[in-house]
This record gives sequence, structure tokens and C-alpha cells, in this order.
Amino acid sequence: MRLRIKDLRKDNDLTQKQICAYLICDQSLYSKYERGEREIPLNLIIKLADYYKVSLDYIVGRSDKKHRTKDRTSESSACPFYLYLTYYLFIASYQEYRTANNRHTLRQGE
Repeated sequence: MRLRIKDLRKDNDLTQKQICAYLICDQSLYSKYERGEREIPLNLIIKLADYYKVSLDYIVGRSDKKHRTKDRTSESSACPFYLYLTYYLFIASYQEYRTANNRHTLRQGE
């Protein structure tokens, strides 16, 4: 997935250093986010979308519509909550899977 974070930063005449100060992260790490070498955490994507005043769909490349709609309840409050909930459920199920898999591996090694 190609994020539009580099394009947004350049369109707003900002440096990586300025964005890193806002996100409170290391510049080398942010550079890896822009190049797609590291996956950017959801909370940072939300912060960037709010900062640039664009939709989450735009920033992650799911839409070419740059600006948020006038109905902020449907996009800015419901959507991030839904994404956060989905992310939380994914992490919880993944941790449960790893725990179960570790128990299975331990039993085989006995």
C-alpha cells in the first residue's frame, strides 16, 4: 500500500523534521514510513490525516477525494473509531493465535 504522506508533506512545504516534531518520532523512522520500508502505526496515520485535514481514505490511497466531507460525524469520528476498533480486534486475535500456537509447539516438543 502506497501512502500519500510524502506527497502531502511536500505539497505543504514541510520538512521531515517538522513532521517528526509534530508526531514526536525519529526522523529516520519517519523516512522509512515515507519510503514504505516500515508500516506506520494507525494512530500516526490518524494524526497526519487530522494535521493535513484530509480523509483517512485519501491518505492511505483508497480515495482520490482529498478533503473531508462536510458531515464530520460520518467521516472524522466514526471512521477513525471503526479503524481503531478493527485494529484492536486484529491485534487481540493475533495475540490469541500466537499464544495458542506457542502452546501447540511446546506440546510437540515434549
